[in-house]
Amino acid sequence: EHSSDLFERLQCRYLTRREFQRYMSDPSMNAWFVSKHMNEVYQDMNQPLCHYYIASSHNTYLSGSQVSSESKTEMYRNVLNRGCRCVELDCWDGDNNEPVIWHGGTLTTKILFRDVIHTINKCAFEHNPYPVVLSLEVHTSGDQQVVMAEHIREIFGSRLAEPFNDETSDDLDFTPETLREKFLIKWKPPRLGRTESQLAL
Repeated sequence: EHSSDLFERLQCRYLTRREFQRYMSDPSMNAWFVSKHMNEVYQDMNQPLCHYYIASSHNTYLSGSQVSSESKTEMYRNVLNRGCRCVELDCWDGDNNEPVIWHGGTLTTKILFRDVIHTINKCAFEHNPYPVVLSLEVHTSGDQQVVMAEHIREIFGSRLAEPFNDETSDDLDFTPETLREKFLIKWKPPRLGRTESQLAL
């Protein structure tokens, strides 16, 4: 039905942007689409992780404007279900020693770091088994970094990828295949001179 509608539209002098997108992604209108390539992974997934482009999300938690929109845990579910494999968490000190996620210095709302980790853990591999990178932008105190580390270890459990031994491992230990259903944590280490509690992550 959609294909016939598109065919009729092609008789006109123009297509809308949405119609063009439908045309370009419709297998029945494009013979070069191979069903195998659409329904299963056919690429080599045993190369080092750095050999791949990784679909990433910026300010993942925001539902709209970067200045005044709501922060929602559901946004993580949305992007992960659409194939994103790297999500961003901007981490700040929250009340009651519970870190929060929000776009610091703006009117955006705050959500608990713990709730975000729970959501990611629940839906990260529903449709895609390949590893998920959590890109942490950490603005928290050392004490709340400890809380973040505790939440990550407790909630992710065995799904958390542990650092490999540099002396016995190589790049092929870090491939999409060997890291199936694993979480990787990416963050910028603190500057020298921080207290031990600030090295929790």
